[in-house]
Amino acid sequence: MKRKILSLALTSLLVLTGCSGNDNQQKDNDETKTKVEQSKEETAKSEEKKEEEKKSEENKDETKKEETQDPKKEETKTEQAKTEESKKEEPKAEQPKQETKTQTASQPKQETPKAEPKKEEPKKEAEAPKTKYKDGTYTATAKGYDNRDTTVSVTISGDKITDVSVVSTGDDEPYISMAKEGLIGAIIANQSASVSAVSGATFSSNGIINAAASAIAQAQN
Repeated sequence: MKRKILSLALTSLLVLTGCSGNDNQQKDNDETKTKVEQSKEETAKSEEKKEEEKKSEENKDETKKEETQDPKKEETKTEQAKTEESKKEEPKAEQPKQETKTQTASQPKQETPKAEPKKEEPKKEAEAPKTKYKDGTYTATAKGYDNRDTTVSVTISGDKITDVSVVSTGDDEPYISMAKEGLIGAIIANQSASVSAVSGATFSSNGIINAAASAIAQAQN
């Protein structure tokens, strides 16, 4: 019995030691894995840093090349910047205030020449009013009865019709005489040939009236 118990105890110890060994191996394996991963990360980071340093060096080289190629451009840029700064810093020059007083105040006043009184022009003598008619005797001819000629003379004196007479006519009697008696006095009284014909001697009257009217028209001013 004692041997069996000892054998069981040994087997259990062996099992326990084996389990503990396996656990230790797994822990070692895990630690190595983590170390490997950390080393990989560190190498990757170091490579990235190296690449960044290379890029920065390349950029510096390019900028140096540009500076060496175009020094004039940079000089002009710096000069422009300086001029702008100088403009900003320069205070605005104060403009001299203009004097409000005018110089004309000190000058003596010029006397304005007095306007000479206008000389009155001599009044023109009043022109005589124009007359309606020109003095004289005027004759004219017009058609009477049966298209016959009747000649009349009109005398004007002092802007008035003073006489009317029948010089010649082709009209028959007693019509022409009736027309003379009725019209000559009427024309002188009205101072115009605008009179009515004598009834019973209309054609003869029209010859005298029309001839007298044209004669008076000749005498008008």
